[in-house]
Amino acid sequence: MDVTLKKEGTFGSLSVDSDPTGADVYLDSQHYGKTPLTADNISTGPHTIEIKKNGYTDIIRHVTITEIKTTPVTVSLKSAGEQNMPGTLSFRSSPVGGRRYTSIQ
Repeated sequence: MDVTLKKEGTFGSLSVDSDPTGADVYLDSQHYGKTPLTADNISTGPHTIEIKKNGYTDIIRHVTITEIKTTPVTVSLKSAGEQNMPGTLSFRSSPVGGRRYTSIQ
């Protein structure tokens, strides 16, 4: 007689910190609280974390929770005003008619 034992669900923990603190943390689209946050009894395997705070750009991270360990996630939030702001660039050449080259990164 062959017997196969299957381990029932395994769990780990997740620790989320942000700068600034007080950001909302979503794990697989479910709100878990605000940073700093430690969440226990998270099923092992891949998960998606979203970190959101008004006035800042949302951050999405993909993590893998491992059994009996705490998976740390630390992020620095960027002010929404820092993201690809439109601007103006003007050129002046001497002598007039010089060539312009730009590199945007």
